Amino acid sequence: MNIYIDPVNNNTDKQNTYRTNINRYNKAMKEGFFLEALLIDYAVMEDRLRSFLYHIGLLENRGSHSIDCYRAKKSLKPIMETYYGKGKNSEFSYKAISGKMKIVRCTLMWADQEGYDTTDKYLTSLREQYDRYIDVDGLLATLDEIKDWCNYRNEVIHALLNKNSSSLDERLGAQAAKGMELARFLDAQVKEVKKYNRIRKSINLPDR
Repeated sequence: MNIYIDPVNNNTDKQNTYRTNINRYNKAMKEGFFLEALLIDYAVMEDRLRSFLYHIGLLENRGSHSIDCYRAKKSLKPIMETYYGKGKNSEFSYKAISGKMKIVRCTLMWADQEGYDTTDKYLTSLREQYDRYIDVDGLLATLDEIKDWCNYRNEVIHALLNKNSSSLDERLGAQAAKGMELARFLDAQVKEVKKYNRIRKSINLPDR
């Protein structure tokens, strides 16, 4: 049996969904339902990473289910290969949170280096936006922390009944709070990267 859940279909619906789940998170933290809080942390992280990819032009529209902007991919592919080598490691993997983080990390490492193809309007716009607004070092460090946090979350979710309850309870609340702290930093960086919609405009992508 397929269980279908309707997606959000406009900005108002999205805002309501966020508000509902942040309220649910706050209640979970207050009442000690830390596993539910972890679930919401993870969902916010994935959503904010997806939004980051949208605003740097890798998604044609907000409803995209894959990296589907040829123009941005064409410019970023050589950069992915520089940092990850040719082959599967440099593919634009999107479905898992690790794939989203890899792409964001790649653009940050590139932005931290001198020199780029200034004849490429997309790369010029991307670099200028990062230089002006993005905390490159801070975001790289946060991605490292998110990777560690996700390893913890996966260990809990996939082996919950094989963990000592007392040992689990000692860390669960702190990790649930840490997850939201990391998610909020991501959200702040998304707000910076989307300023004036410069990156998407550079390759004639609508804000939709």
